[in-house]
Amino acid sequence: MRMNTKHMVCDFYDCTFDLLNDPDFLRRSLQAALREGDLNQLDNLEHRMNPSGLIFVVIAEGTHLTLHTYPELGYAAADIFTTDSHCAPDKIMNALKKSLRSDKMKATNIKRGDFGSIADMKPKTKTSMTPLGRVKNLGTKVKSMIKKKKKKRK
Repeated sequence: MRMNTKHMVCDFYDCTFDLLNDPDFLRRSLQAALREGDLNQLDNLEHRMNPSGLIFVVIAEGTHLTLHTYPELGYAAADIFTTDSHCAPDKIMNALKKSLRSDKMKATNIKRGDFGSIADMKPKTKTSMTPLGRVKNLGTKVKSMIKKKKKKRK
């Protein structure tokens, strides 16, 4: 079985304080963004942070969308995860960028569910330290600490 997941993490900068702190506006924006991605909302959860900011978790079929707002910074962070092959996270992201009136944004796509081979899951290089190397490093650290203490006394 092959997983068909898409995961996009988005940062929205230079957003308006009032928009990021308005739960009704954000609720409508998230619903509109889901429609852009051809999704229907099944459920949602909202939480108001103190002193400002909101957290939304929206569930659609095979998808979740989270939004954390930090109005005092003009910043919002979104997480779009979908297992639905017809859903386009980039459409959801663009709809959010437009509604949040973000001047600058950053999006990162994360590869999820790639099982690969066992060799892919192991570290490519091995690092080991011999007992002699440990002693050598310890001596360097002790010398460095002594120098710092001498400087502080002066």
